[in-house]
Amino acid sequence: MVLLQERKNTAGCRDSEMSIKSEMSSGRNGFYYGFDYLRAIMPIGVVALHMEVFGRHTLHGPQEYRSHIFSLPDLINYQVLCLAVPIFFLVSLFLFSEKAHNNRGYFLRRAERLVYIYIFWLTLFILWRGGMHRMLPVYDVKHFVILVMSGGPSAFYFFFSLLFLTCIAFFALKLPRRILWLFLAVSVMLLWFMPYLVFRTDLYSSLVAAWNPANFLVYVFVAVLVSKYRAHSHFSPSLKSFRIMMLVLTLVFLSSSVFEWHWMVNERNFASNQHIIPPYTRLSVAAGSSLIFLLSLYISRPPASWIKFLSDYSLGLYCFHLFIIEMNDKIMSMLRLSANIAVKFLMVLIVSYAFAYFAKRAFSKGLV
Repeated sequence: MVLLQERKNTAGCRDSEMSIKSEMSSGRNGFYYGFDYLRAIMPIGVVALHMEVFGRHTLHGPQEYRSHIFSLPDLINYQVLCLAVPIFFLVSLFLFSEKAHNNRGYFLRRAERLVYIYIFWLTLFILWRGGMHRMLPVYDVKHFVILVMSGGPSAFYFFFSLLFLTCIAFFALKLPRRILWLFLAVSVMLLWFMPYLVFRTDLYSSLVAAWNPANFLVYVFVAVLVSKYRAHSHFSPSLKSFRIMMLVLTLVFLSSSVFEWHWMVNERNFASNQHIIPPYTRLSVAAGSSLIFLLSLYISRPPASWIKFLSDYSLGLYCFHLFIIEMNDKIMSMLRLSANIAVKFLMVLIVSYAFAYFAKRAFSKGLV
């Protein structure tokens, strides 16, 4: 999500990419138009997930889930909206791979910016919640590490995970493709192994926590592999192998979704997520987000001006909506007002975008 802000930098695509440029979404200026559409839509999905616009996504608690029947809200929340954050990782890591491949100094600049963003928003969130003493139930190394990795806990875990994944991507760029495929296979197996370990024990519930960076390792190797294949003109919709890959990803998404709702619904997930199914430690999420990401590469139509606006302020929406939701709830409670969830959702979006619009002009270091 953060690196998406820098799409203008992708204008410097190398001559070796020109042979497939007509089939890629990069226009005359090297833009990836599909990424603007993703940036416009996906943050709104994150807000909808956090506000439970389409229904509760906690499966009614650690006990009630036993009588729970899979429903349309479950499908929307877990199989659609949960794809948003992984898609942001994929796009950010892909753009990083494109830039860092021939520009080693870019890694340090990128890491520096992520550190600034992470520290700024985590500090602001801690102050908003009343200080460190409110955030840490116990002052020890374990709880401090969890607070740092989980971003509070809050949605700001994204920035810690993105920094961690960006470091791995930097070293992954130096590896040959066959080794990257091996690491991709291992990271996919982790998506099965981590839930299995949690279900078999009571000791490692954090493995399926939404903030666990290991959930997102698979996206490093997907992004780097796509960048490498694209650089050698081996990645195009006209290729039979590409169409087969799209079909395989679709089948994996559908089949693993069915399997996960039979096997992964477990009360031990609740300790770390307040969910009965892991939100991100699932193969269906990896397959679905990879499918959408790959298809977006080949969108050749420039976005409309309103899509471009939503895209430009997507980072601000992601960061501000956490505060706006809590602020809105407090004001509504204090004034004893009530509103339809759709009205509240629209209010949060409008106010968040307004904050993002003005804050982007006030902050340096690309914090919004």
